[in-house]
Amino acid sequence: MSIQTDLSQAQQAQATGNIQEAISLYQRVLQRQSTHNEALHGLGLIALQQQNYAQAIRYFEQILQAHPSHAGTLNNRAISYFESGHISLAQKDWEAALKKEPQQASYWFNLGRCYQAFQTTETHLQAQKCFQKAIACRPDYDQAWNSLGNVLAECGKTKKALHAYQKAVAYQPSNLDAQVNMAVSYVEIHKPATARRMLEKMTRELPDAARALYNLGLLEMQAGELQLGLEHYEKYRWANDDFIRPLGNLPLPLWKGEQVDRLLICHEQGFGDSIQFVRYLVQASRYTSHLYLEVPAPLVLLMQSLSLDLSCPLTVIPEGEPLPDVNAWAPMLRLLWLFSAHLFAEQSFPYFQVKPALLSEASALKVGVVWATGYRAAPRLKKLYHRKSVKGQHMQNLAKTHDEMSFYSFQVGPEAQPLPEGVHAPLLSLDSFYDTACALQTMDLVITVDTAVAHLAGALNRPTWVLVPSVADWRWGFEGEYTSWYPENMRVFRQKPEDLDWSGVFCEVEAALQAFRNA
Repeated sequence: MSIQTDLSQAQQAQATGNIQEAISLYQRVLQRQSTHNEALHGLGLIALQQQNYAQAIRYFEQILQAHPSHAGTLNNRAISYFESGHISLAQKDWEAALKKEPQQASYWFNLGRCYQAFQTTETHLQAQKCFQKAIACRPDYDQAWNSLGNVLAECGKTKKALHAYQKAVAYQPSNLDAQVNMAVSYVEIHKPATARRMLEKMTRELPDAARALYNLGLLEMQAGELQLGLEHYEKYRWANDDFIRPLGNLPLPLWKGEQVDRLLICHEQGFGDSIQFVRYLVQASRYTSHLYLEVPAPLVLLMQSLSLDLSCPLTVIPEGEPLPDVNAWAPMLRLLWLFSAHLFAEQSFPYFQVKPALLSEASALKVGVVWATGYRAAPRLKKLYHRKSVKGQHMQNLAKTHDEMSFYSFQVGPEAQPLPEGVHAPLLSLDSFYDTACALQTMDLVITVDTAVAHLAGALNRPTWVLVPSVADWRWGFEGEYTSWYPENMRVFRQKPEDLDWSGVFCEVEAALQAFRNA
């Protein structure tokens, strides 16, 4: 049988899904002509389809040895590199392919994905240009419109992102990802009702649309519909939430609320989440003989100072150390869903027992302040940092106006220095949250942006004013000065959409501080 016959039969077998037959026929071709490009190409595509990326790369490299600038093969090797996590190598191949075929929209699109994956402001700008070039080559390229929207959204250009998502949906109404992104954008421009209607319509038409239900759950929780929202959030966040730390290959069942001998609860998301939701260990402890809590090192001493009324012993484990022999595990926020019917029924404050820091000298009123959240360079996280943080100048103005009070910094990270004028250095090193708690215990008032200190001060039952952005996290709801999470001691100051520099919020804080001083 001739090489051409084997090749034709191999291609037909591949096209009809008879993969093993196709592989055998392609290999028979290569036995007679080891550099046969079409056979190598076919085997490379099969390896790529089977996610055997290393093998696919080897096949494509054999072709490129003879034809180093063949755009189609460079594209296929780039896909293999990209899918196996070698983003820089994929980038080089797509750039080379574009030199040969500059009007190929998919190459521009994939090159944009490479730049986007690097997660810096500079590479996001490059990604934006690539997606725009892909759209110029193919105006109805809905995936490119959607990806353009993503990089614009991550850079804080929400209205432009919304326009891109609308284009994606207009060209491809079944693009569910773009539809969900549209809904999220409506939340960002202060139209949560519009977003919710969109998400509800999506979930009626596609009951298993995980991202839509996840985001619908967030909106439901923010609206105060906690049981309904937590049902959606917990069920579908596993497909969407990159904050749940996987426990490797441990053969541990996920806890469903049944009675077990030994139960492990794991920290997830931010420090503030564990501080806020550790209170639900009270209910969890009724279902086990021994409770284990795994948290990052900065939380260990604090969690060992818990004063909750637990029904079983608790062992706190630093994250990264060997895990105990347990019967089941759950990430921290799963407890909210398991006990959603009685979230506020058994709250007791404070639920940490720490010793107040010693002051060298007493002052009439001591105010702890935090003006910035943790900074991270990735565009999506940088956007959150800018949204939730305020300028230290605002705290400086408060300190100058109220020189009869002593203002103390609880700021950590890059924003900790230089201190705003009139704000004293921290009482302690703040190396751990236990040290922070000891210092907070001496404060008469804490004024903070939405960060872990807000939850720690709340858990300690210290008078706390939390400053939340106009697009607030779900736990703060949409309106109101008070929160059921910390009903006795916390007041919420809300930024209005037009109050971009927070000056309106600080006018309210100033008036409240006058009243607090005179009380």
